[in-house]
Amino acid sequence: MDRIWLLLQFSFATRTNNLDLHIFCLQKLCPLLFSLNHQNYAKYLSVYYIMLINLPQQSKDLLQANRFSVSRSDTPASRTAADMTIEQTINKHAKTSGGIVRLAEANQHITHGVSQGITELNTSQQHIRWPTSN
Repeated sequence: MDRIWLLLQFSFATRTNNLDLHIFCLQKLCPLLFSLNHQNYAKYLSVYYIMLINLPQQSKDLLQANRFSVSRSDTPASRTAADMTIEQTINKHAKTSGGIVRLAEANQHITHGVSQGITELNTSQQHIRWPTSN
């Protein structure tokens, strides 16, 4: 029963963007994953936990303020972890015509357009005579 409560708390921490509860649950999940012989989860979760507890307080405040989970609606407690949001977005675009290849091509065109615009802006600025102070 305690394990179920721990998983519910971990889910609640992500959904409500509660960093302190998230870290607390990670501490409790690590030994559980080792005991269940989930070696990769246990190993990487331990590293993640150590990195989080060693963050400076300013970084933790920034994480809490800027959200470590993503909300796609105004519904309370409906946030999802950032990595899951990225995965869901990629899967969504994979189902459209052209799939992920089309998405990658679109991003390449956008990046090319932005870099071309910056180059043109730099070129046009070379012809402007900026006022100098004497």
